[in-house]
Amino acid sequence: MAWLKLILNWLSMTEFSSNKSLGVAPDKLPPQNIEAEKSILGSFIIDREAINKVADFLRPEDFYNRSHQNIYKAVFALFEKREPIDLLSISNKLQEMKVLDEIGGISYISSLAALVPTSAHINSYAKIVQKKKMKIPIKIQKYTKSNPCEVNHEKTCNIL
Repeated sequence: MAWLKLILNWLSMTEFSSNKSLGVAPDKLPPQNIEAEKSILGSFIIDREAINKVADFLRPEDFYNRSHQNIYKAVFALFEKREPIDLLSISNKLQEMKVLDEIGGISYISSLAALVPTSAHINSYAKIVQKKKMKIPIKIQKYTKSNPCEVNHEKTCNIL
């Protein structure tokens, strides 16, 4: 079980923005939809009421991308305190959390807003993200039972 925790930890810390750079086959990546995640976060920036539509069921751990988890944590913290949710407030909150540079700075947050023409579909995006998250343990279990070293990292195999 320790190796499964190691793999889960590695997966949560790694961003799979480029399959080629990691040498990981697309069918070995955990289920995810980064575009849906970005659309949710962009919706918060263009529509301060968008959080009201998903706050009761969407959680930070539903996001696959760690940066997106942190952005959602910041948005949710602002929501809970009834503070404005906009580019400046989110950036400030991320700065307080000491993760603004880690997520790509204010320019990354701005780029999220530019991706989304409307927040009307935020519920659909949130359900996609949750659905993908629910499949992750099944996918990990499937390939770790067949070959726990198949994560493509020798260190993992050496620990086993």
